[in-house]
Amino acid sequence: MITLGIESTAHTLGIAVKDGDKIIHKFDTYQGSYIPRDLAEHKAKMFPILLKEFNMEFDLIAVSQGPGIWAPLSFGVSMANYLSSKYNIPAIGVNHGYAHIYIHEYLSKQKGELALYISGGNTSIVNLENLKIVGETLDIGIGNMFDKAARELGLKNAKELEDLALNHKNFIEAPYSVKGMHVNFGGLLTWFKNNIGKYPKEDLAYSLFHTSFSMLLETLARASFAFEKKNIIVCGGVAQSRILKQMLEKFSKFYNLNIITGPDEFNRDNAAMIAVTGEYLYNKGIRTEFPIKPRPYYRIDDLRYILT
Repeated sequence: MITLGIESTAHTLGIAVKDGDKIIHKFDTYQGSYIPRDLAEHKAKMFPILLKEFNMEFDLIAVSQGPGIWAPLSFGVSMANYLSSKYNIPAIGVNHGYAHIYIHEYLSKQKGELALYISGGNTSIVNLENLKIVGETLDIGIGNMFDKAARELGLKNAKELEDLALNHKNFIEAPYSVKGMHVNFGGLLTWFKNNIGKYPKEDLAYSLFHTSFSMLLETLARASFAFEKKNIIVCGGVAQSRILKQMLEKFSKFYNLNIITGPDEFNRDNAAMIAVTGEYLYNKGIRTEFPIKPRPYYRIDDLRYILT
């Protein structure tokens, strides 16, 4: 089976082909604002350019159905519906968050028991036994917090903020908000904004990263003990963080946990995960009603009655 994957939930447009065990994926990330219209226009401009690089016939089309920003999400779904109709190929909608998780099971050949899914708009702990979200952010996603903090310092994104943080000299105590297995980042972001100019920006940035990751790892430890799980997938765009990777190494040794993750190219938004997950779901007999409709608030919980 040859599967075409389409990812367009936010700022990245990705197209991938899974041909047996071979995966080829291309992507282009919009560098401008998060204005939905601009994001959609970027997808419309780049889609034919990226698709042209894959000169082959497909057996299945898989597309991110949600969650995501309505305008770019709708564009990707529309392209999947169009190609499906034009070439009489079946199409399947894929939950973006679940795809972030499943790609690491596929690549590592390991079955995860818990997942820490951390990205721009998403921060959640998922019990993979029943696909139930057992912990999540109660306000903003951790990636969005980092991006907002970066812009407060005149930086472009979270990566530049982390580059700054890696030059820190001191840790500054910051608000720490954990509620059971849930977290809040709003107060931490407000603290960061209010202390710009009072402390070295490198120290502020590092303290923001270290405090927020400590909160996440506390909730992850609670979940691993509560549900007696050892194999933990860590995925999503924020999983690329170098500071987090250092903390995870110590965390896994201290609690004797197996952390499953993969190369950064499969943690950032990508179409490979959509192609791989879509083909997996299709082969399990799961189908999506046509035409596929975008689901901007599509939670991983919604898959519980389909996959478990």
